[in-house]
Amino acid sequence: MTAPNLAARLAALAFERDHAAAYHEWRRLDSNARRAAMADANVLLSVVTQAARLIGAQEAMAVEMQALMDDVAADLRAARHDFPSEWFQALERWAGAALDRLDFDRAAQTLELAFDTGAAQHPGLFQALRATEA
Repeated sequence: MTAPNLAARLAALAFERDHAAAYHEWRRLDSNARRAAMADANVLLSVVTQAARLIGAQEAMAVEMQALMDDVAADLRAARHDFPSEWFQALERWAGAALDRLDFDRAAQTLELAFDTGAAQHPGLFQALRATEA
């Protein structure tokens, strides 16, 4: 589809308040066309509305995943299972992702979970977690 056709489709979708479809079309434009498209009030409303939904969905997923990790830790403790190295690798990655999003509280909570579940038993991973903490 040509750029003028994409812009026309975007404008129509935004006018119809099909926010998800408008956002999808807007993402297909190059950066200059995206910026120019935002001059249309309907496009602006649709794009920002959908972006806000996506951010909200990411936050909901982050909350759900954090709770799941807490539950898994409780299950492993109750079953008296050792925490495998993969557990600490996953927590280090999760804490890093939280820091990338500037979610310092979630990163701190994740690191605390790692240290509370025995990260020190895995020296290399413990060092990586300490580096993430810094």
